[in-house]
Amino acid sequence: MLRIRLNTQELDRLKAEAERRELSMSEVIRDYIKRMPKPKKGSDGLLDEVQTPAMVE
Repeated sequence: MLRIRLNTQELDRLKAEAERRELSMSEVIRDYIKRMPKPKKGSDGLLDEVQTPAMVE
């Protein structure tokens, strides 16, 4: 289990998205995590940093 702190605006956005999709707020968050890029393992067996388009310049 994970507890997170959201400000009022973030919580309102999450609630609105959950209502729009007819899901719980937890399901919305889990769906988002499932769509995140999977980290790659390096040759040393450790996880390398995942680069997203916003990080590449």
